[in-house]
Amino acid sequence: MAFRLRPHDPTFYDLFTESANHLVDGAALLAEMLGDGTDRDGIATRMRDAEHAADETTHAIIRRVNTTFITPFDREDIYALASGLDDVMDFMDEAVDLVLLYEVVKLPKELANQVEVIQRCAELTAASMPRLRAMTDLEEYWIEINRLENLGDKSYRRILAKLFGGKYQALEVLKLKDVVDSLEAAIDETTVAVLLEPVQGEAGVVVPPDDYLPAVRRLCDEHLAGRYRVEVIDLLVNPSLARGDEIVAVPTLVRKLPAPIRKIIGDLSDTERVLVGLQMRPQAKSTT
Repeated sequence: MAFRLRPHDPTFYDLFTESANHLVDGAALLAEMLGDGTDRDGIATRMRDAEHAADETTHAIIRRVNTTFITPFDREDIYALASGLDDVMDFMDEAVDLVLLYEVVKLPKELANQVEVIQRCAELTAASMPRLRAMTDLEEYWIEINRLENLGDKSYRRILAKLFGGKYQALEVLKLKDVVDSLEAAIDETTVAVLLEPVQGEAGVVVPPDDYLPAVRRLCDEHLAGRYRVEVIDLLVNPSLARGDEIVAVPTLVRKLPAPIRKIIGDLSDTERVLVGLQMRPQAKSTT
């Protein structure tokens, strides 16, 4: 009897974490841009470099999706999350660029509140990305991001009220509003936070515990002593094997011999279910 264990590709999680860390760097540059007496040309150049680096990470994610047969969660969710992270970076780059192009001399001090919210959102997002591996402990992230997004909305309305309060000239109002709108877009809840909820709820993803493979060997030792071989297959290296066995989720444990092929998707905590599902133990007949 032969078994195959299909592990998922961890590269996506590393790339999402890298992408979120770009947001932390971008938010820091944004805060620096709003300071007094700063080298705005130099900061804008560094922001463009950071934005290009973020683009490269996004491209790497997309390339990975296009060359991976089985992704850790739904492809559309991966595209959406990668795009959302990239959009936030673009909005921050846009705000910095507008300050430079419009030659804004003095920015309303209330903008500091917006930037502080962006920095906190970026830090939370970067901290949450590694949790995608286990799809757990993301609820606190959504709650805090929602609170910050509401705080950003209130700050945005107060800044607009000040801009249209009559203390600024019309041309200056137009310039500052463009900057404020870019900052608001970077905070908006639709860019990243709400994308993580359907990702966590993706039914096709079951992250195996650390003792998954030992559990396979233990079951085989107990019920197939001397009559089994366990083979671990990397789908990135051998995607055709997944197609041949019609693997649609990971991890999947496949019993190849004797025929017919039997499969178990998910964890192995229910021993009886595994033994019956793989026909290592006959299913009990109903007495009714």
